[in-house]
Amino acid sequence: TVTYTFDVFSNPLGYEITQIDTFGAWDDGRDLQNISILFSTVSDPAAFTLLTSYSFDLPGPNFSRVSVTPGVGDTFLMSNVHSIRFSFPNQENGSGGYRELDVQGFVIPEPSSLSLLSAVGFIVAFSRRRSVR
Repeated sequence: TVTYTFDVFSNPLGYEITQIDTFGAWDDGRDLQNISILFSTVSDPAAFTLLTSYSFDLPGPNFSRVSVTPGVGDTFLMSNVHSIRFSFPNQENGSGGYRELDVQGFVIPEPSSLSLLSAVGFIVAFSRRRSVR
């Protein structure tokens, strides 16, 4: 098991996760990706919820990639994320070869930051209109 905790001190609302990719490769019978992905939220960082589990094996030893993406009509896999945990139960021949665990997403901006950003955008837009005359 490996747990990645995001910087929620600087970003107290957590993160929106849009995609997770796992890459595996090993040339002697350990290329099975057997993974459980769990996450915790900023409201309860100690409680982990299962996002998905999968077992993916190619017909022969090779490089594999598994992408976990939002369901149809969904924008995110997870919202307000504090931590992500990868668990590797029952690996093929006692171990596995993982090359990368990629997590993609973005910071949830604080409402005060959005207001400030909107105000700056309005000032910039207004300034440009005045200078065009």
